[in-house]
Amino acid sequence: ASRAAAAHLAHARFAQVELSERMLLRDDAVAVSDGVVAERTCADVDGGRLPYHDGTFDVCVSCLSLHWVNDLPHVLREARRVLRANGFFSALLLGEDTLRELRVSLQLAEQELRGGVGVHVSPFVRVADAGNLLTRTGYECVTVDVERHTVHYSSMFALLDELRAMGETNALHARAPFASVSRTTLHHAAAIYDRMFGVAPPPGAAVLDDDDDD
Repeated sequence: ASRAAAAHLAHARFAQVELSERMLLRDDAVAVSDGVVAERTCADVDGGRLPYHDGTFDVCVSCLSLHWVNDLPHVLREARRVLRANGFFSALLLGEDTLRELRVSLQLAEQELRGGVGVHVSPFVRVADAGNLLTRTGYECVTVDVERHTVHYSSMFALLDELRAMGETNALHARAPFASVSRTTLHHAAAIYDRMFGVAPPPGAAVLDDDDDD
């Protein structure tokens, strides 16, 4: 089976499209498999057009990037356009409950201290909306699955450090009102975070601290 797969890959075409040239070339010269190297294209597909002809690919994959897209229906239609008939599209997205604890803590802190709330966590897609959106943009035999992963942090600040290191801080430009968060509000939110969500992790679970480098 591995020989057959390797023989197929030898004649396959791989392509990568990324908005950030730095991210696109981060792992330069890394082969996909057995010497097969992907074409790399830096392009803004958010509202633009994928740089490929209709029906070019058999498979299109997106991994944890679509939450940065403004016009998600357009990007899904573009992915559908470059797929051949009966092509396969697979996407991994952050779901609606992602960072719920952080969102709730910040909202409660701002409501108590400032009398209103801002948007400090990027929006994530609802499961029901994901299925409907794929159907509306031309996909068939749609399957949506949910997989939950719980990561334990010693504090809200350890979580914020992790998000900054991942480049996954708030992606929104329009954040008014309360675009910025004061130190007082952050510390109040951290206290709420500890009080409401500071449960002991199960035995053997890794806990990320403020001082963890990895």
